[in-house]
Amino acid sequence: MTRYYYRPWKDETLIAALHFMRCQVVRDGADGLEHIDALLRLRGVDPDSLPVPDKRPKHFARGKLRIAIMEALRDGPMTGADLARRVQGNGLEYAAA
Repeated sequence: MTRYYYRPWKDETLIAALHFMRCQVVRDGADGLEHIDALLRLRGVDPDSLPVPDKRPKHFARGKLRIAIMEALRDGPMTGADLARRVQGNGLEYAAA
């Protein structure tokens, strides 16, 4: 006979999952925002206080940034700022501080 052990979710885990779902619904304009907000309120969280970060486009496909960095490092060691300037030509924008 198989026994199943019930492990309740921690509140932090549940709130983080609901926050992630809320971000997706807000960005995509999908239905169900009022239900997610109601679940967050049941957990004692004000949904309007949670940030919804902007979805930023990726400059590189998966693994392409690593290849660009390795190609730039073939010329020898360099600082992070120099490396960013070198890779900038491949589509990555460098903002000098």
